[in-house]
Amino acid sequence: MESQPKPFVWQMVKEAVEVHGNKSTNTAIRDWILEHYPGVNVNTIQNTIIICTVNHESRVHYKENNRPRRCNDIYDLLYRPASGKVEMYDPRIHGIWEIAQDEKGVLTVREVKERDELSREQLTVGNGCIEAKHLRSYLAKNLELIEDGLELYVDVFGNDGVEYPTDFGPID
Repeated sequence: MESQPKPFVWQMVKEAVEVHGNKSTNTAIRDWILEHYPGVNVNTIQNTIIICTVNHESRVHYKENNRPRRCNDIYDLLYRPASGKVEMYDPRIHGIWEIAQDEKGVLTVREVKERDELSREQLTVGNGCIEAKHLRSYLAKNLELIEDGLELYVDVFGNDGVEYPTDFGPID
């Protein structure tokens, strides 16, 4: 008899939280996984919970999260309202989070504070060329300049298609 392959541990974590009504504790997640998938390493479970928690400062120490990016990929599943407790991450409820570099170049997690418009300093043009990130932002907000009826892709979590992360890198 062929055995079914085990899902990835991040999928086990997601399943465990969903089974518990989309809110759980690290201990309940661990116990549920060990009951349903015997033999999974306990440290791997705990590390995966950290990796998948958008507002956990330590997540930046894992390879899955070792670069600046918006929190909108497969590892951005959980939000931590208190130590040892998690719930399914919903950007509409918890805000949009990102992994960013601080002024010293150190990776950190933070909630994104959306800017309605670019500051005067950001609009300064050197040698007649605007930075690509500013042009991208301007065009994303003014798609009708490119083509009437053009719309920006938005995924089920409300993340737009500007520098949208894929397995092959960000795309626009």
